[in-house]
Amino acid sequence: MAQKAANEPNEDDTSLNKAAFKGYLDVVRYLIGEGAQVDQPNENGVTALHSATRTGHLDVIKYLVGEGAQIDQPNEKGATPLHYASRNGHLDVVKYLISQGAEVNKGDILGHTPLSYASINGHLDVVKYLISEGAEVNKGDNDRRTPLSYASSNGHLGVVKYLISQGAVVNKGDILVRTPLSYASRNGHLDVVKYLISQGAEVNKGDILGHTPLSYASINGHLDVVKYLISQGAKVNKGDNGRRTPLSYASSNGHLGVVKYLISQGAEVNKGDNNGLTPLHSPSRNGHLDVVIYLIYQGAEVNKGENNGLTPLHFASSNGHLDVDKYLISQGAEVNKGENNGLTPLSYASINGHLDVVKYLISQGAEVNKGDNDRQTPLSYASRNGHLDVVRYFISQGAEVNKGANNGLTPLHYASSNGHFDVVRYLISQGAEVNKGDNDRQTPLSYASRNGHLDVVKYFISQGAEVNKGDNDRRTPLSYASRNGHLDVVKYLISQGAEVHKDANNGVTPLQYASSNGHLDVVRYFISQGAEVNKGDNDRQTPLSYASRNGHPDVVQYVKSEQAERKEASTEGTVKPGFN
Repeated sequence: MAQKAANEPNEDDTSLNKAAFKGYLDVVRYLIGEGAQVDQPNENGVTALHSATRTGHLDVIKYLVGEGAQIDQPNEKGATPLHYASRNGHLDVVKYLISQGAEVNKGDILGHTPLSYASINGHLDVVKYLISEGAEVNKGDNDRRTPLSYASSNGHLGVVKYLISQGAVVNKGDILVRTPLSYASRNGHLDVVKYLISQGAEVNKGDILGHTPLSYASINGHLDVVKYLISQGAKVNKGDNGRRTPLSYASSNGHLGVVKYLISQGAEVNKGDNNGLTPLHSPSRNGHLDVVIYLIYQGAEVNKGENNGLTPLHFASSNGHLDVDKYLISQGAEVNKGENNGLTPLSYASINGHLDVVKYLISQGAEVNKGDNDRQTPLSYASRNGHLDVVRYFISQGAEVNKGANNGLTPLHYASSNGHFDVVRYLISQGAEVNKGDNDRQTPLSYASRNGHLDVVKYFISQGAEVNKGDNDRRTPLSYASRNGHLDVVKYLISQGAEVHKDANNGVTPLQYASSNGHLDVVRYFISQGAEVNKGDNDRQTPLSYASRNGHPDVVQYVKSEQAERKEASTEGTVKPGFN
């Protein structure tokens, strides 16, 4: 029932709807007298009766009903006029509609009843009347949320009290097993929380995720609710299904007051969840310095890693929280401590380009050339992600430009693969080897060609990159560009002397790679440059074979036409390039 403000009719409404909405009874009479259909809906299924009930014009409503308007006509979302009147608190209209046979317990497409809407918006008089007319107090919507759940969520204490007096089940959970107390706690309605507990609400009842009312109050920083729940027996260290405690949630969201109170009530500072995350990890990640300071003051372990070995310093560095980094290090955080994959805080700061953090970590003893388990250095990470300022600083601090990882990839390989032209240019200016291959002897030019980075390709060649240098399988930069369909790179490589006919160890030529992957534009260009149309690989598979096998009919058709043309030319005594 999402609608405009109460004083605004919908622009696409019928004239009758607009008049009914505004309460212009004379206009309504005139339009109907001129043949307007009483129940003609607009594109949203809204009739004149819906419009009048929305704004509470009882005289118009009575006239429309007298003219045959259907009392329970639903709009496209299943809402009847009674839903509208209940939602907007028009008691006189509610009474009239019910007297005319409106269904009190009819739900819309979400299962919301008129009582749900009246409860949501705190219309106590409407709530009372609906119940007196048979509205089901505990009827849930499609998510099994009851009127009490909604009234509690929105802090309508009067409605809450009345619903309970009429038999509303205090601990009834919705589809997520979330109770009215959880909703009231989440939204900070202390008066409702107090009343629900006085009526038997279970303080430690968890929902489907294991979140208790205390968890919700802690998440959203409602200190007064937190205090009251604990005074009523809420368990301070009760974790959810992931073993996250209220302290973890309060810490993560930076609610220092709640953090202090929970700890004063016995919350365990170093208690980890299923992922090994302690209350200190999350505020470090989210930059809540005041919470970090207080937790450490209360005994939080600075170097405690979660299940993947990441410490609070890793999290703070990864997210660029320099102030948190400084404090953690001042409290003994290990600067060069690696997580399970060997990445240090400096690696994480490099990945995300946090130059100020990088500078500080190095000033505190972080090892510039320390690699992870794969021997990737911070410089490699910064190069891969294109952080030129970080790259410059690393090199100024002694980072090894040509240091390769276990797979042989250097910082230049990573920058080339991802097309970071400015980083490529700077690395080369600092001595990066242009033709250095990885363990498979693939050069930076091969990586740039494979991924279609033409500007990088051009620069490499201008700096002496070998155009026809093959890898261990004799695949050249042209082979990679062809396989991935980068026509602009293909053209440039050929213009710089790349050999069109050069095949790999398996006998596959660039034309066969392009044909295999259906790159028709590249196939056309190769053939125009004299590529051999009928050349087979070591298994005698031709470009036509590859295109046919992989389902590229456009390439098949083109290659066949070229074969036919060359056959005809051969018969006439002339030989076109590319025929053998």
